[in-house]
Amino acid sequence: MRRSQNTRRPLFIPMGAGYKDTIHGFLEGVLQKDRDRRIDILLLAMTYSTDAETISAEERAQNLSDADNRRLKVEQECRDIAPHNEYHVVVAPIFTRDDAFNAENLHYFTDDLSAIFFLGGDQTVAMEAIVNTPIEKALGEAYARGVPICGTSAGSSLLCKVMMGGYNDPFDRDTALVPEAVEVWNTAERRGLRFGIENAILDQHFFQRSRMARLLNAIIRPDVPHIGIGLDAYTGAFVRGGTLIDNVFGLYTVAILDGETYDSARTAGFRGTGGTLSVRNVLVHLLAPGKFSYDLQHRRHSLAPVPRQLQRRFNSLRLPKGAGTLILGGNLRDPQSPHVAAILRRFARIAGKNILVVVSGYASDEDARKATDPFVDFFKGKAVTVRVFGEEKTVPDNDYTGILFIGADQSLLRLEVLSQLKQQWLSGTPLLADNAAAAALGACYTPHPPTPDDEREAEADVQGSFKQGATQIKEGLGFLPIVIEPRVMGNNRWGRLFSLAYNHPELLALGIADNTAVVIDRRGARAMGENAVFVFDLQHAKRALGTNGLFVIANAVMDVYAGGEDITPTDASAH
Repeated sequence: MRRSQNTRRPLFIPMGAGYKDTIHGFLEGVLQKDRDRRIDILLLAMTYSTDAETISAEERAQNLSDADNRRLKVEQECRDIAPHNEYHVVVAPIFTRDDAFNAENLHYFTDDLSAIFFLGGDQTVAMEAIVNTPIEKALGEAYARGVPICGTSAGSSLLCKVMMGGYNDPFDRDTALVPEAVEVWNTAERRGLRFGIENAILDQHFFQRSRMARLLNAIIRPDVPHIGIGLDAYTGAFVRGGTLIDNVFGLYTVAILDGETYDSARTAGFRGTGGTLSVRNVLVHLLAPGKFSYDLQHRRHSLAPVPRQLQRRFNSLRLPKGAGTLILGGNLRDPQSPHVAAILRRFARIAGKNILVVVSGYASDEDARKATDPFVDFFKGKAVTVRVFGEEKTVPDNDYTGILFIGADQSLLRLEVLSQLKQQWLSGTPLLADNAAAAALGACYTPHPPTPDDEREAEADVQGSFKQGATQIKEGLGFLPIVIEPRVMGNNRWGRLFSLAYNHPELLALGIADNTAVVIDRRGARAMGENAVFVFDLQHAKRALGTNGLFVIANAVMDVYAGGEDITPTDASAH
């Protein structure tokens, strides 16, 4: 006789993606509740479907075959971890609405289920298939009597009642901050599970696929919960009673974005020259394996309570006396772009007629010279001198009226021959530093090459960079007491930005998107360009490390500035 499950507290187990590295944590949620030897897991694969209304015989057969392969792997992982238990993993053949109304499929929802597991795929098709059907009702009844509901990848997103749908076409991570970029499901017919988490929205593959901007865009909407959960791949967590996130398990981290506590969502908008998201005082938390939790209801990290008052100062964004205007570019790769051209014209107006172009951080001098050609063309009519390192070992002493410093690869920069740049800037020469060159101007920087495009190759670079010590940090040229990471969205450098801020919480950390710049002059600092500048501030934060060595952070603060906005802090009171 199976033990009654009606004493269980309802439990969701969302996972950002993957199986092998998260099955152990998933089983902890099952085994600690089931003390007998037989474990029955129901797999649901409507996430595999391409259409919720119709399915061909060939697609149904393929879906069943793919799901059965996953069933075998889940069952084998379970046996490897707990070999003394008896496991029965079954796939329910539910792929369309007709399947979800077929009474025979209710027989899979037995009273003795140990867990229900949604596979990865497409959460929108899955919900179209089961919304307002007997299958959704059966899922709700199972959850209410204590059957853990698990989902991986897309299967985790539907565990929230307000569901992340994805990007609207043709938007992607580079353009995720404009109003129409993100699809959120929040109607009676288009939503996540009716009994799902109510006070948060969840996104999966979070840092792996650079979805920070996507989740920020979602949580500031008036009809969306202002708390976002970002689950990284190969990582999961328990959500107890729909309100407490704890027992993070797997390889990486869970991020929490809080746009509620300091009224961030209410005051956010789409502003500036690019119609880009602008928001202040978003609380950012990280959870990793260990004794850490986050209370969704009271919006509190277990490490520390939220500061009741935020009093913030950006004194580090002021120019030293006598220094020239400083422009920090996130990657001004296309001078023909209207937004990039506007930034370069701004520099041209103040740079005078004698511009020195300094190039470093390229694999060869030939690559470096090719990279300068668009800029040389742009500044026609001015006297332009190009110095490429290591072709040139020092910066010449000529009386230049402006300096353009460009670089592509932070691991190839040669800072030992660039120290003269700082002296020229301090004496009043305007300077524009772009991409890797902008990073080098900070108090310290990350001397790593660009993130690889291949997802497997990028894993250590992107997700692994949240592990203490995995990201190198090297002394920079120290123009200002800040740290800078360019291309934070397009080249997915969030982990590097977090690493800089975690290891130097006394410094403001700036993440600059492609085709965007920070202009610092006597009037202060301002964002310029088509995308956004992120300011990441850990001065009020509490830090720890998970048992896997990854960052745990409570109460970091993030601001997003659209092009044309002054980069100034906003004080706030918690509510």
